Amino acid sequence: MFNSGRVKSNIAALESQREREAKLAAVSQAAQTSLTLSIAQRSSLNADFERSAAHTRVLVERVALYKALAGGWPQ
Repeated sequence: MFNSGRVKSNIAALESQREREAKLAAVSQAAQTSLTLSIAQRSSLNADFERSAAHTRVLVERVALYKALAGGWPQ
């Protein structure tokens, strides 16, 4: 013999936990997506920084070359 009140309670508890699990799965997926995007953004910013630093070095070397060729500056 089963207790119908207890069965209903257990079914409700099971359904509640299924809903909670589904919501947490969605939260977990959103967090993973956010992490992936933040890593991608960080990689992009690092690449931009490195490109900018390389451009600065090109400009510095260009000035050094002009100076070496006596580009109008007193020696």
